[in-house]
Parts: sequence; structure tokens; C-alpha cells
Amino acid sequence: MNVEPDDAVRSAQLQLLPLFDDLERVLHGEQDAAALAFFGEIRRWIERAVAAEDLMGPFMQLATTAFRGFDFTYASHIAVDRILETAQALSFTLSADRKISH
Repeated sequence: MNVEPDDAVRSAQLQLLPLFDDLERVLHGEQDAAALAFFGEIRRWIERAVAAEDLMGPFMQLATTAFRGFDFTYASHIAVDRILETAQALSFTLSADRKISH
């Protein structure tokens, strides 16, 4: 059974997945296999999400980026920052929506 993502998840996917595409292009060009694997797994979690709760895991993983020891170039640093800023804003919005709906 194929379940379609809810509106909040679809919005998150529309905002985040293109940013992950940009980062993947940069990291691929830099041949950074470790970072490609880390962010690729997070991207796949976001792609498979169908409910807001499904985004908690990938967002928590993103929060550990600074502690992973990646040696980002300027270009990859900018791409990662865009993802982190967007995920943080989405996380805030999703948590605020949940508080209002209860």
C-alpha cells in the first residue's frame, strides 16, 4: 500500500529535496564519499516520510552534522547551511502546528 505524504511533509519535501540535490552535486564534485553517504541517507528518510513525525529522525540526524568531522569546502558549507536553516525553520513550524492542533 502506497501512502501519500500529508501536506506538511509534502511542503518539507518540496523545500528540502532540491537543497539536497544541490548538496549532492557539490559533494560528488568534491568526491566526499562520507558526506555523500550521510546526507544521502537523510535525504532518503525525508523522501519516504508520510507524516510529520517521520521527519523527526532525519532532522535530529541533521542536528549532528557539526559533530561528524566533515571537512567542508566553502561551496559545500553553504549548501549544508541552507539545508540546516530550512530544516530548522520547518521543525519550528511543524512543532508550532502540533501545539495549535492539540
